[in-house]
Amino acid sequence: MRSARTGATAVLGLGLALGLALGAGGCGGPDLAEPFASVEARATTDVSSVAAPADAQEVTVERVVDGDTLLVSGEAGAVLPDAGEHRVRLLLVDTPEVDGPNATEECLGPESSEFTTDLLPAGSTVLLAADEETTDQFDRLLAYAWTPEGVFVNEALAANGFAYAVVLPPNDEHVGVVTDAEQRAREARLGVWGSC
Repeated sequence: MRSARTGATAVLGLGLALGLALGAGGCGGPDLAEPFASVEARATTDVSSVAAPADAQEVTVERVVDGDTLLVSGEAGAVLPDAGEHRVRLLLVDTPEVDGPNATEECLGPESSEFTTDLLPAGSTVLLAADEETTDQFDRLLAYAWTPEGVFVNEALAANGFAYAVVLPPNDEHVGVVTDAEQRAREARLGVWGSC
């Protein structure tokens, strides 16, 4: 659980608590069921309940680090404090880890990363908006993200079962939207709720 490793004071989303209570460990059970024909269809189904704010900053995706972290570039603006490349941690979601120097691969970690990559491929535009706190203890920028077509990426991850809802106050502007999306995924047994 990322929030425990970082030592941040956190109020965990109901989904994460439920997942831990049920002992959601390694992958098992049924194959990941795909209720829609494509990632684009999944991502745009019922996940645009929050529009990007008028002052959202337009930046370029350099790459997806993992399901909830992006490397972006752009000029200084509403989210980026200065021009250049910056790591951005998506608010209100925690995706399963991918294998790396600081983490062991978790169930659906690669799939969550692939989902975010499909939504935000390298070279694409993403719109970012901040909440109250703008950085974490790793100096990553904290933000909400939207595709140019209006898909609320944070919500899409939860709605498709590729992320748990996690609240790190005071960054909670869209907590109801993300926890509702997680609830829909849990009821439909999508992603981590049906495969892990």
